[in-house]
Amino acid sequence: MQGWSKNNLIVGTPENPTLYTIRAQTDTAVATAVFSVPCPGVITATPTITPTPQYCGAFFEALPLAGSNYVLVSGEVGTTVTIIDQSTGVTLGTDTFLEVPGHQCEGFADFSGSNALIAPLNVNHTLLAQPEVGQPDTAVVLDVTVTPSPVPTPSLSLAPNCTDQSTAIFDVQGANWPTNEAITLYWNNSPQSIVPAGHPGNFLQTWSKSNLILGTPEDPNIYEVRAQSNSYVVTADFYAPCPIQQPPDLEILSTPVLFSTPPIVAYQPIDVGIILRNQGGDMPAGQTFFVDIFFDPTVVLSTSIPITQSVGYTAVSGMSSGETRIITITAPLGFTNYPITHTMYGMADSRQQIVEIDETNNVSPPGYLPLVTPAASPTPTPIPTPEYCGAFFEALPLAGSTYVWVSGEAGTTVT
Repeated sequence: MQGWSKNNLIVGTPENPTLYTIRAQTDTAVATAVFSVPCPGVITATPTITPTPQYCGAFFEALPLAGSNYVLVSGEVGTTVTIIDQSTGVTLGTDTFLEVPGHQCEGFADFSGSNALIAPLNVNHTLLAQPEVGQPDTAVVLDVTVTPSPVPTPSLSLAPNCTDQSTAIFDVQGANWPTNEAITLYWNNSPQSIVPAGHPGNFLQTWSKSNLILGTPEDPNIYEVRAQSNSYVVTADFYAPCPIQQPPDLEILSTPVLFSTPPIVAYQPIDVGIILRNQGGDMPAGQTFFVDIFFDPTVVLSTSIPITQSVGYTAVSGMSSGETRIITITAPLGFTNYPITHTMYGMADSRQQIVEIDETNNVSPPGYLPLVTPAASPTPTPIPTPEYCGAFFEALPLAGSTYVWVSGEAGTTVT
């Protein structure tokens, strides 16, 4: 071991020091070492910043309904969400978000079955959806009562229901009439036609009227159309000319609500609720219109869904301005086995009979149903194969003759 002293050394930088080599050598070996000027800097590793996880949190996917014991919430898959009534401080229930595509978040909880809320929701109470991770959400319980609509009563509607000319062509449509009762139709107390008993409960006729007396838009002349059976009398008004008035505005307030009790089985009848409000002006929706439901439609427009894809409907009598109703509609054939997650839509004024302020709010936001118990597809009724008589020689053909005797199906030919 030796102690050395050196001067006039050239000083580099800690990042790039000057290097001096020291060598020790014998007849049989050589070894080297490096001396740095200055001492090299210690390289400190930059710590990796762990990103803060971004969680979806919780979102109410439909307005909570007074009297119901469930809510529809989306959030982070695999985490839990707790529903708290902030107006009382009571915890109503906890559920786990299951992976269901098509929602605001990838997880979905409906608080059904064993996870149903412990008490019915109260009008105007504020609910808190507190997720395990992410931001919470709040919603106010809607001021309506979840009561299934009564059995629809017979209705009568005119489309259009007014004219600005002395002549008019319009449709007269009825729905929900007793099938075992004949229906007589009147125009200003004058009989026009009869719908015989045995009809399907609905009817549609096109009428043409002339020599109409026109009033004024402020005071139109009113013609009465009346439908009368043994049990019911329903009227609808036809105006000449069309009156000046603020039209209604029918709006579906939330996604369709499933009234049927889980488990939901494919191809079984399903009851669906639609929350409908007329938020138009002072004029009532003074004629009958139709509300339809759609399961998994292939075309959804901003103003309509093709009526051929409807799975259930009901007729609704005119709604006053500001009136809110919950309409119950039955889909007789229910859901199919596929797709795995079903979509539900509601549409007000599906036949587009009502002239409205806004036609873009008649279609509801989509509702989703991820859990349908599969079932065998209904077997279509087979069409019997016709039994034809064919052809039969009735006597042995004779050589030299120009005829034969054959029997077979009447009205058909034989060669």
